Amino acid sequence: MNKQAKVANISPEKQAWELFEVGSYEEVIEFASRYPNNSLLKHLSAIAMYENGEGNVSAGVLQANEGKSVFSPLAKAYIQYHLNNKLEAASLFNEYIQTQNRPLCFSILNFGVKASYEARAYANCLQTLELNRSVALSDSFIREKLNCYYYLKKFKEFVYFFKTKYKLIEKDFDLQLKAGLVLHNLGKYKESELILSRVPGKVELPSFEEKKKDFEPVMKKINDLEKRDVLSFEEWKNLGFAYLFNSEYGKAEEAFKKAALALQ
Repeated sequence: MNKQAKVANISPEKQAWELFEVGSYEEVIEFASRYPNNSLLKHLSAIAMYENGEGNVSAGVLQANEGKSVFSPLAKAYIQYHLNNKLEAASLFNEYIQTQNRPLCFSILNFGVKASYEARAYANCLQTLELNRSVALSDSFIREKLNCYYYLKKFKEFVYFFKTKYKLIEKDFDLQLKAGLVLHNLGKYKESELILSRVPGKVELPSFEEKKKDFEPVMKKINDLEKRDVLSFEEWKNLGFAYLFNSEYGKAEEAFKKAALALQ
């Protein structure tokens, strides 16, 4: 069977998808235009327009709303993302990945991770990352994956992934700080101290036994410190500890960041 005969035996939908998979978005758009009554190709064409940087919201909406196909929620997710409705985009993408027999490729997963992460839908973001465990996808979103683990309080997973990717993120101050806080939360005080000693300002955490006694006075003054517009390095650092020992990890992280900035 010659090449032309083989192509003739492939459905238009499969041909368009194979073009999309390899990033031939202009060819997808042109190919879909030959089948004006095919809803699936219209939806895939709308997605290709956005991936190609040619997304026109009006044209995209028209194409996305014409008929139904497996790509319907995904096309609508792209539209909402470009309208800056990140939460709705993340919700529609989640609907897409729950659809039976939905096609996936790197560009679609890349979009899903971005949309979910920017919407702070961290559970959905992690789920998307785990749909494809390729090194390429994992290394493209190290920061996002670690932050998802952090905000979902999956601390053991955070530590494991942090250690496996350490060489790629050893100069990332924000992730180093989070790692120190996570290790401290897990009771790994020596490891925590080692990590935090590399952070600007050399933030050091006291032992679990010392923390309540030493920081009880500061914990009582949290409300007063929060009301002030300007704090010194020591005040920011102490406030960070007070939050930390009060299990307010997000606030602790922000306070330690501001402590480091106060030194600059």
